[in-house]
Amino acid sequence: MRLFVLGGAGYIGSHAVYQLIDQGKNVVIASLEKAKLVLGWNPTRTSVTKMIKDGWKWHSTHPKGYDKEVNG
Repeated sequence: MRLFVLGGAGYIGSHAVYQLIDQGKNVVIASLEKAKLVLGWNPTRTSVTKMIKDGWKWHSTHPKGYDKEVNG
């Protein structure tokens, strides 16, 4: 089972995500701040439903996350 966590890169969200990972869960994280910091992208989505659909679509095509894109 995959869990989708909105705000998973923030202080509280990241602690929740670490606990889920320690429990063996597969976690997908959506974070406005992470998108700005890592990708230099200013998200404009205001609908949680659209954010989830877009995040899930991206994760489905990038199962290893940002690693290769950010770190070369």
